[in-house]
Amino acid sequence: MALCELLDSESPDVIALQEVTPAFGAILHKQSWTRQYQWSTSVDELTDYCNLLLCRLPNATFERTRLWSYQGRHLDLVYLDSGIAIGTVHLESRGHNSEIRGTQLSDIFPNFGQSLALLMGDFNFDDGSDEEAFRPESFRDAWTEMHSAESGPTFDTSSNLMARSQSSREKQVRYDRIWAKSSKLQVAAIRRIGLDPIPGHSRLWPSDHFGLVAEFALP
Repeated sequence: MALCELLDSESPDVIALQEVTPAFGAILHKQSWTRQYQWSTSVDELTDYCNLLLCRLPNATFERTRLWSYQGRHLDLVYLDSGIAIGTVHLESRGHNSEIRGTQLSDIFPNFGQSLALLMGDFNFDDGSDEEAFRPESFRDAWTEMHSAESGPTFDTSSNLMARSQSSREKQVRYDRIWAKSSKLQVAAIRRIGLDPIPGHSRLWPSDHFGLVAEFALP
């Protein structure tokens, strides 16, 4: 419920989620505020740890593309009337799968064509990783564009006890990213959310990852 309340308080036009389970999807579907959104996957068709896009902008068209993966990864896309394509991914996990993540990125970018585009999600690599080389020059990293001097970790075992319980070693890494294609999509703001424990539960956070909220402007 804490994650649902956090999303409701932000009231974004598009929500991109990863590792969605059928149980969480059912809880999300019961929230009154989610009725204003179109879903990329119906609640009855959700599978374990899948992506989910929610969009409240008109005339949204959804598409899912299977990626080469041992872990059942997909690219989920929503196309908008404004000509913007928004995608979310959860790239292959674990450090030794760098080559697979590179292959997945190579397969993802042709799906955007010449469109204005946003790609977001859990990329499972940090700044300076080999996978960075697969980001086309046409895509900018929204976080570094606005916060070049701040590392902005989204998985931080030093400040999130849930993250600590999921990791065998200390980590402060920026796994979660938003990449924007086209100078017409101007980053107005980007920040992390879910930084604090749930009130009354000192060892529980809305998620073991911090989320990102970004605002973009079309001039």
